[in-house]
Amino acid sequence: MPEENVQNQKRKVRSPEERAAEIESKIADYENKIAALKKKLDDIRNPMTFSDVIRMAKQQGVTPKELVKMAGLQQEESDS
Repeated sequence: MPEENVQNQKRKVRSPEERAAEIESKIADYENKIAALKKKLDDIRNPMTFSDVIRMAKQQGVTPKELVKMAGLQQEESDS
């Protein structure tokens, strides 16, 4: 019985434009995946440390209080 269903089905022939569009879509998808992987690789090879952040903040003239405010951290109150 399954063989009868296979024989009764017609093969769908896609136009060259449809096939090309599908391939272009796949290429774009893979390019996006490759870009994401390259970013992950760059993050692994060049990690950012706290000292890097502090150095960049100093270069841009950001004060420690401004940096704490930007990070959304609360400064500990001193007992003095």
